[in-house]
Amino acid sequence: MNKLFYTYILCCSDKSYYTGSTDELEHRIAEHQHGQGLQWTKN
Repeated sequence: MNKLFYTYILCCSDKSYYTGSTDELEHRIAEHQHGQGLQWTKN
């Protein structure tokens, strides 16, 4: 069975954009919202 992956774009607080990909979209977005994403998205 093929696994689905998602590509997403976040607008950061400094108005820059972050592009990521994951196979667990809801989990990954929650990580970013709770400051557990990459340093780039913690601002």
